[in-house]
Amino acid sequence: MTIFVGTFTVDKVLNNTVAVAGLGFKPGAIIFFANSYPATGPVAHDYIDILSGFAVSPTNRYALSGFGNSDGARRGYGGMLDDCVIVETLIGNMYGKYDLQSFDSDGFTIVCDQAGSQLFTVAYIAFDEAADANIIEYTMPGSTGSDSFTGVGFQPEAMFCLLSNHGINSFTSQHQHGMGMADSYLNQTMNMIYCDYDASGNQTKAYRYYSGSQFVQGRLAVTSMDADGATFNVINTATWKMPILCLGGFNSPPEIIFTDNPGVVSGTTEFNEVDSDPVFEPVAMFGSATADTGDVSGAADARRCIYAATSTTNRYTAVMSQDHETGNSVIKRGCFDNEYFGTKMDDNETLYFFADDLYSVDNDGLTLICDYDRTGGSEILPVMLFDDVTLGILMVTVELASLSPDMVPVGGPVSVMMDELALAGTSPLMTLSPGEVRAIMDELYLASTLVASDPYILAGVYDRNWIRPRARGFINVPISKTTEQ
Repeated sequence: MTIFVGTFTVDKVLNNTVAVAGLGFKPGAIIFFANSYPATGPVAHDYIDILSGFAVSPTNRYALSGFGNSDGARRGYGGMLDDCVIVETLIGNMYGKYDLQSFDSDGFTIVCDQAGSQLFTVAYIAFDEAADANIIEYTMPGSTGSDSFTGVGFQPEAMFCLLSNHGINSFTSQHQHGMGMADSYLNQTMNMIYCDYDASGNQTKAYRYYSGSQFVQGRLAVTSMDADGATFNVINTATWKMPILCLGGFNSPPEIIFTDNPGVVSGTTEFNEVDSDPVFEPVAMFGSATADTGDVSGAADARRCIYAATSTTNRYTAVMSQDHETGNSVIKRGCFDNEYFGTKMDDNETLYFFADDLYSVDNDGLTLICDYDRTGGSEILPVMLFDDVTLGILMVTVELASLSPDMVPVGGPVSVMMDELALAGTSPLMTLSPGEVRAIMDELYLASTLVASDPYILAGVYDRNWIRPRARGFINVPISKTTEQ
């Protein structure tokens, strides 16, 4: 396994560290999420936030906090920082700051950079360092039309952004916060919540945004993932600045599917991959939602949930809801939960509005089961499905005559590739990145002639003791390994 979903508990004492181990690999990228109220299961409380962050190194990481308290001015408070991975907010103040100290051989280490107010659980989804991973800062250009960014270092297969209307390194009231994600098939979604205020700073309305077709609702849509970055269609003149986590190097590119609440308690619904060819059994999944049914901007309540899983018994969700009630009052609730995959909380203070769980992880998607539902309505939960990270390549020099028919690639001589890769016999002289492996597969697939007397290289992804290359014709063909990189 090259993707791991787990949890740890913060140590709120300044300079104390928490060593997280047992992943089975050294991470190269991690996405974090939490609710800082120390309770499992739904609760109503004045001070509940939802936290998220991501990192690709101890120096390239970001944290986002969204908080709204229901006493006094009832102002939403939060922000985004570039010097930690989780930041706790409480009653108009920034409390605990938790940073990534190191990626370790079997996990990672978190350090408390600013003392926290309470202990709480943080969930994470970690990717093997073999994955391509980078975070870039993108600033909207202030004009509409096409705009792009470069400098990623590879072609992304999945992107995530943290959203704040106040940009980076700003903590303030009247804070908007959310997350967007996109795949290379151009499926994309985002969610955000925020509040409106009167002249005295009191909250007057709570809002939620959801889009199943844009990376940043009303502002950006991804139109392509490019060799060194991505291109957007900018549909708003704002100049928001946001960090974007780019990932690549998977056996099969990740795919976003849009699941729906089954709507009947104990009812199940299967959701399948649409774009992946071949389909894959997901080894992990992640999502973030406001749990709505389509592109909406809804008033009167603001709610978000973030969720991740690797199996029906290893899944976590963080949820926050802030409702604007009559008489200018505010009810807040939220929690961190290890019993459901996606939830929503509404105007009942102590119960979920709905709660969905993983019923099964399938060979081409997943099946959800409804554990709780008060209304039976439609509630969309976007889920990004992940295949394993490419661990390396396997190169075997063979004679064409020795290939069985089901092992013959659709392609031609690879002598040019042998020169390009500087191979001597079957011993590669360089380590290839996942992107380079994919280029080899594409070249094998596009080549046009076969010459029986030429030596050929079968270059493929080595995973689960199988060759799983991108080229058609020898997918999932077991072959004796001679050299593994």
